[in-house]
Amino acid sequence: MKKLVNSLLLCLLFLILSHISVNASAKYAKIDDSFQLFYQDSGRGEQVILFIPGWTMSSQVFEYQLAHFEDSKKYRAIAIDPRGQGRSSKTSSGYTYKQRGKDLANFINKLNLEQVILVGWSFGALDMLSYISQYGVSNVKGVMLLDGSPKTMSTNLKGAWAWIDQNDTDLIRQSTTLAVLSEPEQFYQQFAQWMLDQPTAARVKKITEIAYQTPPFVAALTNETASYANYEDTLIGLDKKLPVYLFVRNEWASIVESWMKKHTPNAKFSHMGKHLMFWEHHQKFNQKLDEFLKMCN
Repeated sequence: MKKLVNSLLLCLLFLILSHISVNASAKYAKIDDSFQLFYQDSGRGEQVILFIPGWTMSSQVFEYQLAHFEDSKKYRAIAIDPRGQGRSSKTSSGYTYKQRGKDLANFINKLNLEQVILVGWSFGALDMLSYISQYGVSNVKGVMLLDGSPKTMSTNLKGAWAWIDQNDTDLIRQSTTLAVLSEPEQFYQQFAQWMLDQPTAARVKKITEIAYQTPPFVAALTNETASYANYEDTLIGLDKKLPVYLFVRNEWASIVESWMKKHTPNAKFSHMGKHLMFWEHHQKFNQKLDEFLKMCN
């Protein structure tokens, strides 16, 4: 009986310590009186890697990258929840990508981060490039576009690196903006299935729950304002200035590789899986990430 009690106490202690460990990395940065930005922090190194999630997503999608750097004495991995997403403040305004670039700058300044390596996933690449467009690269050491595009619209998707064919904007808005406003749960489930190589019920449920932390009005606004974002010239201007890594899903591989050879021939390029490849195939992705970090040193 005594052994059983001791075992239970040890289990309880382990759970408490585990809970403290997880919560220790979860923090808020007060940007102003109306806006707090939630972030997760991992590792003890001086070199900061800042992960920016995409549309409707949160820092949770970078759980395997945060775990990868948990014991690092060289790197410090930070993943944020952008304005209106995850556990960050749901403000009444500020859902343009120009403002998101400013949010990123305010966050970097608030934490006194220096020579940051930026990793922007999906529409998070727009946040990242907006920041660079407005503030330059004096405080940036490297850039990874993780299955994100520097511009959202193009008149011809067959040979262009973009999300939306400008001729189909009405159809896109009906299937995305209106859908997320009218049937968010169904939409988020379909969105999660699209992002995954193996959309098991457990995986879809987890990603759907993350997406559902973003109110539908925020999802609609950030989708609409993304339609007008174009930072292609900003990305092209980074070639030779600092290390750039274009890492995309298999579906985009040929288009992005052709674009890179024409516009950023010095960039590193890889492709793998589908939109959430860094989460679904995290071991392989983290190896590629480590290779890029060496290039940034």
